[in-house]
Amino acid sequence: YAGGIAGEVTSGTGFESVGNVVYDGTGSSWLIKSEAAGRNIFAGYVAGMATSAYIEDFTVNVTNSVMDLMNSASSGDSQLACGNLFGYYSASSASLINDVNIIGSNGQILRTVCNFGDTFVGGLIGYADTSSASLTIGKTNFKVLGTKSTYLASTEGASSQANAYSGGICAYVKGSNLKTTNDFKFRKLSILIDDTSIVKFDYLFEGKYEFKSLNNGKVSGSSHGKVMSGGLIGYGYIDICGTSEKPTDLVLASPTSELLIEATQSASTSGGTDDTDNTNKDRTVAGSIYGDYSSNN
Repeated sequence: YAGGIAGEVTSGTGFESVGNVVYDGTGSSWLIKSEAAGRNIFAGYVAGMATSAYIEDFTVNVTNSVMDLMNSASSGDSQLACGNLFGYYSASSASLINDVNIIGSNGQILRTVCNFGDTFVGGLIGYADTSSASLTIGKTNFKVLGTKSTYLASTEGASSQANAYSGGICAYVKGSNLKTTNDFKFRKLSILIDDTSIVKFDYLFEGKYEFKSLNNGKVSGSSHGKVMSGGLIGYGYIDICGTSEKPTDLVLASPTSELLIEATQSASTSGGTDDTDNTNKDRTVAGSIYGDYSSNN
């Protein structure tokens, strides 16, 4: 586990709202590489691994920063996960991540490359396990201006056997307990100025961003060759539901921003079927909110 503050944080630890903690990763460059079969790598600017840790006020400056994870082992399944907060998050008790700001005057790169296994890149969290308890995401804003920010999960080469997931909040969610506060999902604000109501939007993303998953290798049924990307979640579920009286008004990006969400099977991909029975219909998917809205959630 690799983290900007800690390798691993456990239940009951975190950052209070009075802390005003800022992690300045300006110009940083991380390269974490393994060639050992079955070895996992989890990395984040707070911590690589977290169990029910909480955040109530945290800013990450990602200007010109690079985080690269790679496992090029020729056998064995590995998991590679990275995010601006945590690589891997496990919710063992109800937890909250709130008031998070990802900022920068130039873009960042988060990138994972796996030969055998699964690879995850998320704007906040790479992989989140909410099967035992809930994790709630509160007020969150990305304002990384200047050059484009790239979040890329990919398989290594033509012989690789892996899956790749990317997402604006989280690349992969296990379980159905990833929730959001009103500050996250209601972003159309009415402000009264001199007795005049002015509408203001609290954009989730301001700047240029691309969330990409890429398979260069083999495809075989449901075991490997999947690529999934989402503006919020690559694979899984996040509860952004409003009510009939107050529907959700989540605004992903400002009018001047760029948001590319892409899932690609490259020219070197091989294997698979014509999928006439729809058994592999989720192999290559991308969406503005979800890549794959899991049937288990």
